[in-house]
Amino acid sequence: GAEPTWEDIRQEVDARREITGTILGELKKDSAGIAAFILTGHAGSGKSTVLRRAAYELARGGNTVYYLRAPHRVQKRPLVNLLLSLGDRRVYLFLDDANLHLDVLEEIAREFHDKNATFVLSDRPHAVYSHLYRVTHLKPTVLEIPLLNQTDAGPIIDKLDEFGKLGDLQNK
Repeated sequence: GAEPTWEDIRQEVDARREITGTILGELKKDSAGIAAFILTGHAGSGKSTVLRRAAYELARGGNTVYYLRAPHRVQKRPLVNLLLSLGDRRVYLFLDDANLHLDVLEEIAREFHDKNATFVLSDRPHAVYSHLYRVTHLKPTVLEIPLLNQTDAGPIIDKLDEFGKLGDLQNK
């Protein structure tokens, strides 16, 4: 249940979820200007793992990716400087705890709508849904991280077995 490190992601310690491919497909869709996505899911649903996996896969594919994990609201000026420094190149900015950052990202979307940036955020549904009315320029697409299904459970069990962590589940 612990959040994976970048090394865990690189070594593919995380079990691949079906939703990860779907989310990567959505993020890669060709669009000009600002795009925004919010991954929502309840505690322990894998939001942070999917967020890291998507950032890693995009960076590995040669895309410009920044992943920010801030315990407080992100500062607007450094993000604006980054966008301005990249010219027309698309940048993917990943931020956990979406609710903290919505106001700043809304300002950026309003002022720099012509920049090629994709914001990918994640948060729990109760923390973000009631605040979406504030983001009229950002217009995020909400992507729900579903509960585990049979397709997802197999790879997770395989990973637990691979690392000797099945415990009581081993002979059931």
